[in-house]
Amino acid sequence: MSEAYFSEVYYTRSVVSDFIEVAVPAGADVSGWTVTVYNTGGQALVSLPFGASVGTSAGHDVYLFDKSTSGFPTLSENASIA
Repeated sequence: MSEAYFSEVYYTRSVVSDFIEVAVPAGADVSGWTVTVYNTGGQALVSLPFGASVGTSAGHDVYLFDKSTSGFPTLSENASIA
């Protein structure tokens, strides 16, 4: 079975267009899973719970975190995600 991975991260320092996309093996139970955004000091800024998949591609369910996700921050080259 393949693993989950960040399939795309796009940032412009604008919450309007920034997003994080995560691919998870199709059908995997993501309840309790989160994406956490950290600042340069290693402090967690926000943990975003997985919502509904936006689609399936190449055997993976795709999850999108963006401005429509409650608490989604503006991203920058100084942010880390996990």
